[in-house]
Amino acid sequence: STGPEDVFALWRRIASLPDAATCQDPNHAFGPGYAALVVAAAKTRDVKELTAIAAKADAQGDERAQLALTLRLAADALAEDHLPDADKYARRATTLAESLAAPVDRVLALSLSARALCLAGKGEESRRFLEIAIAASRTQPDTIADVRFTRAQCLFYEQKFDEALPLLVESLDHAVRRYGRDSFEA
Repeated sequence: STGPEDVFALWRRIASLPDAATCQDPNHAFGPGYAALVVAAAKTRDVKELTAIAAKADAQGDERAQLALTLRLAADALAEDHLPDADKYARRATTLAESLAAPVDRVLALSLSARALCLAGKGEESRRFLEIAIAASRTQPDTIADVRFTRAQCLFYEQKFDEALPLLVESLDHAVRRYGRDSFEA
C-alpha cells in the first residue's frame, strides 16, 4: 500500500526533474542520455538501482546527468541520515557544478554539504560551507529559500530556536510568494 511518505517521496523526485522543454533543447548542454537517466532515477526509491543509474551516467561521460544524480544521491542520503554519504555526494556535486558552470546546482550542493556537516556535529566546517552558499545565493535568487532553510535547520540543531524561527518563516513566505501556498515547495 502507498502511504503519505511514498507520495511525498514521489513528489520530491518529480519536482527535481528539469523542464521537458529544456531536455529537448538541442542547444542545451545536456548529454544525449540525460532525460532517460534522470527520469529512470526519479522512478526509483532503491539506492542500489539509483547508484547503478549514476554509474551509467559516469560511463557515458554525461556530466549533466552525473550532476543531477549526484545531487539526488546527496539529498536521499541526507533524508536517510547517512551523513558521511550525503557530504561525499554533495562535495562531488559541487565539483561537477563548478566544472559545468551551473551556479544554482553549486549553491544547492554547498547547502547539502552544510546540512550534512551540521547534523554530523561538525559545526565549524558546516559554517564555512554555509557562508560560501549564502554568498553564492545572492546572485541566484532561486536558491535563497534553500540556503535560508539550511541555516535555520543548523540553528535548530544547535538549539538556537529564537534565531531559527524567523528564517523558517522567511523561507516559507518566499516559497509561498514564488510558487503558491499549495505548491510542493511550500
